[in-house]
Amino acid sequence: METSNARRMRRLRLKPLAGCLALAFTIGTGNVLASNARALDQTLDVPLAARFAQGISRGDAPRWQPSPGAIDRIHKPFPHEPPQFPQATIVVQNCDDDGAGSLRDIIDNVAVTGDTLDLSQLTCSTITLTSGAIFIAQDDLTLTGSDASNMVIDGSGAYSLRHTGSGTFEVNNISIIDGAKYLDASYTIDARGGCIYSTGSVSLNNSYLKYCHAATQNTSYAGIGGAVFATGDVTLSNSEILRSVAGTDTLGGVSGGIYSGGSVTLFDSAVALNSASTAGGVAAVDGSVVKYSSISDNYANGAGGGLYSIGNTIIQNSTIEGNGSGTVAGGALLFGSSSNTVPLTIQNSTISGNTAPIIGGVFLFGYPAQIANSTIAFNEETTGKYGAGVYTGEDATFESTIIAPNSFNTGSALVPDDVGGASTVVLSGHNNLTSFVAMGQVMPADTIYGNPYLAAIGNNGGTTRTHMLLSNSPAIEAGNNEAGAAADQRGSGFPRVIGTAADIGAVEFNVDDVIFANGFD
Repeated sequence: METSNARRMRRLRLKPLAGCLALAFTIGTGNVLASNARALDQTLDVPLAARFAQGISRGDAPRWQPSPGAIDRIHKPFPHEPPQFPQATIVVQNCDDDGAGSLRDIIDNVAVTGDTLDLSQLTCSTITLTSGAIFIAQDDLTLTGSDASNMVIDGSGAYSLRHTGSGTFEVNNISIIDGAKYLDASYTIDARGGCIYSTGSVSLNNSYLKYCHAATQNTSYAGIGGAVFATGDVTLSNSEILRSVAGTDTLGGVSGGIYSGGSVTLFDSAVALNSASTAGGVAAVDGSVVKYSSISDNYANGAGGGLYSIGNTIIQNSTIEGNGSGTVAGGALLFGSSSNTVPLTIQNSTISGNTAPIIGGVFLFGYPAQIANSTIAFNEETTGKYGAGVYTGEDATFESTIIAPNSFNTGSALVPDDVGGASTVVLSGHNNLTSFVAMGQVMPADTIYGNPYLAAIGNNGGTTRTHMLLSNSPAIEAGNNEAGAAADQRGSGFPRVIGTAADIGAVEFNVDDVIFANGFD
């Protein structure tokens, strides 16, 4: 019997709106992982030559062409202080794939749970895996390098790091690239975690994962977590996951970037240019917290191009931009569940330029939502007017938020299409700006209808891209700060209120900021 919600995710084929609701109820209940999720991961990786003979390669990844300049706009995190080494640190002595003093040898024969392996003293810069995946049986283990730009673990397009413990596998100041998990059709298990797999939790600090891939030839199963798969939680701080893939054009995949059976936390991090059949960038089954981060230019053939989150979800001071979906929710698909204790929350954030046949921006369902001091703009859908900016399946509160201009793209024209939702929902709040609300939806009485006059999205200070208000915008000094935020989306140094009242949207208008954004001293 089909028990895995991950498997349901990839198999479901959505039909307009009815399919959206079916999706919510199908994956929002039950145990997220199949009963064998904690079983020892398959020890056999398909050898490099064999997998190319089988026709599985990164070149077979779902074909997603991000918009021009995508690589240039990826969020660049601020450097953080590296974690302090504990006293019981074991020094890795060489960059060999195997043998005395190598990373593999120390993990297999020396390290115990709780140890930290120090790679920062190496005079070489790359450890290339050529003899197989590295299996990490310790419950808790930490790898720490000196700098992710000069300490690389290369999976050779065939191998990965496989943590089979129940604690946390932590990676600091290291890049992991070109990792892969490939299974042929004889294996009745999902191919999980192209660069990192864990039956516990994963923590990445000041680290980078790139060019990772998980795929299986068995069409009853899928590649899950192109870069990272964890049964538990996944946490990123000042880290990036880029250009990774789950599945292929013809074989199913769930989450090209991160798949977590627990929660996902992104702080000052980026997930970009990843792809899969379902959930292109991030899939979190027990909620997510996204702060000062960007999720951009990811793609899913199915639902959830950028972020696919079930349970308590909080997005603050972040940007979800340029993502795409082949069915529903190009930007973010957020589902409440019976475990929710807080509203689905978007605050001081920007959701822009995402596309899908149905609901280009954000789809909210299963629990009341709250969106405050945010900008949801320039998102598109192509099959009808469902709410290209926001679709709400439950009651929602909007405070000081811009939801415009979003569009239904007919193929020959862009038709305004900002807010949609179930006919029974109640939309409350104050001081919002929009241009088109679907029939049956009633925005709060003081809503401003019109053009917000937004500049193109760009670098306006802070670590994430935002839309600056133009000087003639009706949003200026027309909003509120009910959330009590000290700063706007850009963070410290950018006050939430300048003048007599807050501006509507994610960014506070300031003449000095406009000059800064245009490159003048």
